[in-house]
Amino acid sequence: MDGTVVNKRQLDKVVLTIGRMVQNDIQIPFDTPAAQHVSRLHAKLLWKNQTWVIEDADSKYGLYSNGGRIDERTLVNQDRIYIAPTIALIYVQKGQRPTPPKLMPPSARIPSPPLPPSAIIPPPPPMKPIRQPARVFIEMDGNIIDKRELDKALITIGRKVDQSTNDIQVPSPYITRDLHAQIQWENNAWIVKPGSSKTSILYNGQSVPQHICAHGDRVYLAPKIALIFQTP
Repeated sequence: MDGTVVNKRQLDKVVLTIGRMVQNDIQIPFDTPAAQHVSRLHAKLLWKNQTWVIEDADSKYGLYSNGGRIDERTLVNQDRIYIAPTIALIYVQKGQRPTPPKLMPPSARIPSPPLPPSAIIPPPPPMKPIRQPARVFIEMDGNIIDKRELDKALITIGRKVDQSTNDIQVPSPYITRDLHAQIQWENNAWIVKPGSSKTSILYNGQSVPQHICAHGDRVYLAPKIALIFQTP
């Protein structure tokens, strides 16, 4: 910031958010004059296809790399991505390959001494995966018409009709009767996917095969019908 390194953050999650809101993983202090160009949710860092990608979150100022505006970029060592005229993120990679989240480097692994047979304790039963608490608001024609806690690993979405079994039911002919879309907890993240090859979802005005959600994201199921993702 203004030519001085003011903070650093380990990339330890599949999705990290960047912006002025305190809920972001990387928060830009809003009392700094340079932060006036930074949106509340400005960008996201994503672990995709075994590499780190930075993606614009429909911010006002945007993202800049090598003097040009970008929507997203696969990061390479020493990349400098500007989120404001004097605020940059510098990506530093240790080793020849990007390090995935929560991966301990081999040098940090300390082998345990072998235990005598009498001291071997059977492993505990596997723990149930812990899902990130979250909810979605259903917006139609600019109005919030419903909300749903993401209280199970798979949430289905479809049109509101008699005898529908979908978890989220939207009263619109633009939404298919059966399965229009689904929200799934996968790889430690909430992901929105189309329900079939005949339906689609949009993010930032573009059709996407799936979307990894972050706080404040707005994913469109149809014209003027959106899911607004929120975390505590």
